Amino acid sequence: MSSGHQLTGRQLPGRELAAEIRASTAGLAAELTAAGRPPRLAVVTATADEVSAWYVRSLASTAAKAGIACDVTDLVPDAPERPESQEAPESQETAVAGIRAALTALSRDPAVHGILLQTPLPGGARLADLAGSIDPAKDVDGAKRRCWRFSIITRWR
Repeated sequence: MSSGHQLTGRQLPGRELAAEIRASTAGLAAELTAAGRPPRLAVVTATADEVSAWYVRSLASTAAKAGIACDVTDLVPDAPERPESQEAPESQETAVAGIRAALTALSRDPAVHGILLQTPLPGGARLADLAGSIDPAKDVDGAKRRCWRFSIITRWR
């Protein structure tokens, strides 16, 4: 069905724009590091989903290229990197409590500037319920309505 109007479009310079954003981000990260406040991203993951694990590795690699430290808190019950002192969650309730505790601790950590709660979440865990444990100023994905994008520039500069 035609309305009689011809649609026109233009090609967006995605690669060039992405390169500009990466360069700008790396510049800001270098400024922060020089000022003694190296930027740090914390990613919390709680499932053994391989696609999610690939994405987290990709995030860490991209962050490193921009000069941003990226720490992964892996709460998967059988995670190979789990410290011996940290036991695997035994129930859904325990898993949710562990995620909430990790998010709360990262939110309080002044060395952490951004937090991402990686989905999917384990059974019984809901992003809407856990988002309240993330400081809005550190909420990278906007899990809460008021997220970091509105405060990050003024806080870090």
